[in-house]
Amino acid sequence: MDKSVAKISDVIQLLNTNAMFVQAGQLEVDEKEIEGVTLLTLQDKLKKSSDDVARTCDEIAESAKSVNSEDLGKATEKLADQVNSMSRVTLHNVIKLPSITAQTELLGNVKNMTANAHRLVLAAKDVNERPTEGGSQKMLSDTQNTVRVNLSEILRTVDTAGAEMLRGERVLNSVKAQIENLITNIPTSETSSPQEVITAARVVIGATADLSFARTQDEVIAAGKKAYSGIEGVLSTAKTVAVKLSPDQSISDKILTASKDTARSLCTHLEVSKLDRQEEATSQKLEATSHTVTISINDLVAALRLLPNTENLKLEEEIAENNNLETLAEAELRKCAEIIEKAANTLLSFKPREQPKSDPTIIDESDINEAILTATKAIAGATHKLVVSAEAAQHDRRENVASKKGSKYHADPAWANGLISAAQEVAGAVQHLVKAANDSVDGKAQEEALVSTARAVAAATAHLVSASKAKSDPNSSSIKNLSVAAKLVANATSKMVDAANQASKFKEESQKDEEVTGMKGGMGNSKIQELEIQTKIAQLERQLEQERQKLGRLRKARYTKK
Repeated sequence: MDKSVAKISDVIQLLNTNAMFVQAGQLEVDEKEIEGVTLLTLQDKLKKSSDDVARTCDEIAESAKSVNSEDLGKATEKLADQVNSMSRVTLHNVIKLPSITAQTELLGNVKNMTANAHRLVLAAKDVNERPTEGGSQKMLSDTQNTVRVNLSEILRTVDTAGAEMLRGERVLNSVKAQIENLITNIPTSETSSPQEVITAARVVIGATADLSFARTQDEVIAAGKKAYSGIEGVLSTAKTVAVKLSPDQSISDKILTASKDTARSLCTHLEVSKLDRQEEATSQKLEATSHTVTISINDLVAALRLLPNTENLKLEEEIAENNNLETLAEAELRKCAEIIEKAANTLLSFKPREQPKSDPTIIDESDINEAILTATKAIAGATHKLVVSAEAAQHDRRENVASKKGSKYHADPAWANGLISAAQEVAGAVQHLVKAANDSVDGKAQEEALVSTARAVAAATAHLVSASKAKSDPNSSSIKNLSVAAKLVANATSKMVDAANQASKFKEESQKDEEVTGMKGGMGNSKIQELEIQTKIAQLERQLEQERQKLGRLRKARYTKK
């Protein structure tokens, strides 16, 4: 039992250490352990771990009453292993949650449960050694109940914190299940034409691109619903055409097989679309499954062309229209590069407030402001290079589309719109970052704004890189330049976050010094300060609740529009 107690103590220490990393925004886990694992899967693992711990706690409470301490020892060893396993699963869940507040709450609940599990083992040991003492029995019963309460809190936190992130995943699960059911129960209509199959296939291609580039839960949900609508049309019209228009059974079989293959490949793409978009491997997996959907649809078109009078059947819309959109995408990238360059030039006029430096060896506010501006300039410069590289890649792609080089370079209006959106997202994020940096140096904004805008730039550039690489030659010089620029952006945003954290720490230390000075004014002054702090806390809490309500209304309105 002593080994079990020591093992649980080690877990508590591990959770305490990681709690500090969470507060500092520096929590890291082995990426290989969570790569390709969805939040819903991780939550299911945590819930299973919770159930296992609850059952073992009951087993310990029962074994404590037995005169045979061997059963109790085995049960406590099992609990120690389960608590250790649960701590790892918890960290995997924590790293996926969107906010430090949610991460801290979940980690805190698991830490409380682990501490009480530690007390439970000690209480069980006392009961086993001194079964006649009523106090030990009560301690064991109370601790067992407390662990159950802790486990309930863990499950509540998991459900609440992940609710928003899981909306899209649950819809994709539902859509996938409906499509799988549809494959075995394809409806037919009175009449259908090969062109109607093509029209539905275009919807599937558009939905596939939307799933690949979706960044918000609402976008994922809308793309999932669009995918179902499109594939339902493909299966229904393809079956009708195969049954009623085909002069040959072998042609009918080819059409039906190709339509079902399209549905299955779309299901695979839906599954991959549930993965974390922040993971580097996700974009590659999305591109691979998206390409498989395209191949399946091309096979379906080839099968349809075996029907009479379908020689001119085309999956792609008129090249002229698409090439205009491809040109627009290139022009939009050029425009965004100009916007970013202009924003970068405005940074040159920003000057940190000059303050006399009492000791050149000590980092002060002016040094931190200089670091913030330097990091912002580096981000602006790196994103400008990235957008210019993306523009070059799009120019190459547009020429390939015009000359019809290879199947990978087919015109894709949904993808082109996604690229335009990604470019605009980058330009907007850089503009916000430049403003936040200027406000921070002037003392008008808090460092949290710098961190959030820097991370927004990183997310937007990742979106643009993913969109650019999806339809480009990976060996082209423009794509290689794009990858180099993406790394520069990542390094620059990391330095910005470091500078903002330094600024935050500097302000905290300055405030502490001011508080210590203020406290020297006597009891009356201390009471006034306490009242002021309580008032400020109440104002912040009210403001926080108002912002939460505003966010809820915004999401509801956006979802309703969808």
